[in-house]
Amino acid sequence: MPDLLTEANRAAARHTGADRLAAYRALSMALCLAEDTAIEYGSGDLAHLAGHRAVLAAERSGEPVIMATAARHLADAMTHHGQPHAADFAATAAERLGPDLLRAGPAGLSTLGMLYLKAAMAQATAADRNDVRAASAGRAVPALLDQADEHAGHLDGDNNALFSAFGAANVALYRLAAHVQLAEGTKGVTVALSMTPDEVAACRASAARTGWPTSPTPHTLAGERERAVDALLDAEQEAEQEVLSRPRTRQLVQDLALLRAGTAEGTLYLISSAAPPARRATVGIRAAQAERWDVCLILPPSAYRWATEDEPADLAELAGHPVRHQYRLPPGHDVCPPPTRSSPRPPPSTR
Repeated sequence: MPDLLTEANRAAARHTGADRLAAYRALSMALCLAEDTAIEYGSGDLAHLAGHRAVLAAERSGEPVIMATAARHLADAMTHHGQPHAADFAATAAERLGPDLLRAGPAGLSTLGMLYLKAAMAQATAADRNDVRAASAGRAVPALLDQADEHAGHLDGDNNALFSAFGAANVALYRLAAHVQLAEGTKGVTVALSMTPDEVAACRASAARTGWPTSPTPHTLAGERERAVDALLDAEQEAEQEVLSRPRTRQLVQDLALLRAGTAEGTLYLISSAAPPARRATVGIRAAQAERWDVCLILPPSAYRWATEDEPADLAELAGHPVRHQYRLPPGHDVCPPPTRSSPRPPPSTR
């Protein structure tokens, strides 16, 4: 990779005219490859630097398809780098370059569709953050995925134009990844099971770009450890290097270890009043689950309205128990098991 980048930079510096434009196109694509590699091995800073330089080289080439390709790589790097405006950047690039891309054939449609997919994943990632934009970010994901799906419908099957791997199968895989990011395990399992063998096969050749293995994760979120392990082993057979080398796979293995029988510390009641913390109940649930607690969420009716209006994730699905949000008369059945510990969220300010 260092030799490739060195020679591409030298070509851009030495040539003139049309040859220089071609050299900038080659340089931008080499930098996109560097961004891909950095993401695969978990180096967010390097990925962001490579993506930024890829965009600069692409703009100098004057080629809309190359510019869009570099933009989607930078959007991906911004997402992994934790930058909140990654989705806006990808969507703006799609709007700016869209007319030219629609006239550029399969390569143009593929890069345009990938911009929408990267915007969707950036929004799904933003929805996992504890800020005021989280809920709106989660709600924006389906429309962006639908935009990509529409462009995939105009292509003649799945293809790999400019190494994008874009097509209906890739859109389905991104839809699965979005459900995983939003902690919607059951919905993710549904998408994974609905993929045909042909669609799965279309994704294998480009595993580094499609995020394989993603399918074990929704089973993990749904608490289905045995199915998750089986899916992970199947993924290793199909794409061994992807499974063994990716940092996210090591995290997945750790998550699966937490699902072993008998590892839970006990049952934790997470209780919140109708205060701002109720809007981000998923943060408390995930933090407790990371400490091996079996979590039950308890909310009064007013707090439940707050939580369900703003939270993109299904709280009952994430916790693994129904949310207790109605007052119960004794000796009525309790939807939650007896607690080992309770953790109240802060009450509203009295100031």
